[in-house]
Amino acid sequence: MAFGVCLVFELASDFHIFKDVIQVPIELAKLLGNCPTYLITRPNACQQNLSEHINVINIGETILENNEAFQKGKMENLIFSLEWYEEACKVAAEYADVLMLFPHFGNYTKGARSFSFRSLSKGRLPTVYLKLDADPRGFLKTSPQHQTKSVIKKLKYKIENLKEWLRYLPITAISAESSYTLEMFSHLHPSLSNKSFLVKNCPPQAEVISLPDRNTLIKHKMPIFLAVGRLDFSGKAIEILLSAWMNIAPQCQNWKLRLVGSCEPNFKKVWMKKFQKANLTDTVEWMGPIYNRNTLWDIYSQSSILLISSRHESGPLVLAEAIVAGCAIISTPVGEVPYVLNSSEHGIFPIDDVEALAKTMLLFATDDTIRRKQLMKLEDEVQHRQWHIQLKPVADKINSSLIRNATNYST
Repeated sequence: MAFGVCLVFELASDFHIFKDVIQVPIELAKLLGNCPTYLITRPNACQQNLSEHINVINIGETILENNEAFQKGKMENLIFSLEWYEEACKVAAEYADVLMLFPHFGNYTKGARSFSFRSLSKGRLPTVYLKLDADPRGFLKTSPQHQTKSVIKKLKYKIENLKEWLRYLPITAISAESSYTLEMFSHLHPSLSNKSFLVKNCPPQAEVISLPDRNTLIKHKMPIFLAVGRLDFSGKAIEILLSAWMNIAPQCQNWKLRLVGSCEPNFKKVWMKKFQKANLTDTVEWMGPIYNRNTLWDIYSQSSILLISSRHESGPLVLAEAIVAGCAIISTPVGEVPYVLNSSEHGIFPIDDVEALAKTMLLFATDDTIRRKQLMKLEDEVQHRQWHIQLKPVADKINSSLIRNATNYST
């Protein structure tokens, strides 16, 4: 058995290289002494560059429907398999002492929430690190302002289903992207609270280092609102964002709205007609998906304000990227946003509230001091948004467990 970190993630693609899926096991392995990193995944058509970043072990056959889902950006259409996950974990135990898993609140097979380690041999098991990759509120179809007793009860029932799974899992460390998720999990499983850590989303460290300093970034900002993500009628609520922009665009004549992400043709067609009718076509730039990271950072660096209109999120990564790039933030209270902007006087608006979003956008566009105050309060957040800093406590916990296990094994 080779010492190292092994991630089991059924459907990984090149899209994940710059996300936590690949970045976390790589950075964790560095903190554990530059040990090898392995990824066990199902092969698909979008894995051309994965092996350049991590040791890839493909198990199973390609599912053609998954190739189509990846290529069209429709991640909700991906097909997962509990049987695949069980087989992958057996293989993982042969490759590494540290097994990294992504349990998922909303799907029993995505992240294998119901997987039991009883299927492994009764011999030595790897140390396990769970990364809770999703905010459970998103799967309850409710906003943070409506966390009633019945909603909490429903959420508790969902997470309580993990207990049978957790009984057989030699968990050493657990992390969550948002404080809400971590607090809820620790409340429902207090015995695991001393193993739980907050690890927020971060851009790749190499990209952060290559950016100009924060003051230089802020100085060269242009009057641009930016939205990054899938553009359609979905949980991103882009239609709310576009409606708000239509309301204020005539009053923000020097400003542009840039949209980065894959777009449903019908969605774009509908909204382009609306903007054309309102004589606002030139105020919106549909930039499509951008896969070149340097180009994406250029867009972040030019933009003054990031817009997040989502109905549910965990991190999200775009929040981390925008903070590092010196953008002010206007967002719904999803995921970690309320915790990041809790000291900001402005910037958060209610989910699906076009009028509130329009009012906030107009305020940020016309009052430069509002943006600067928020940017100043986010300065500490920028320093903290580095994987090696956030993962250090997780690595220390795992390392202590590895030393203890080695001592017990030798005696």
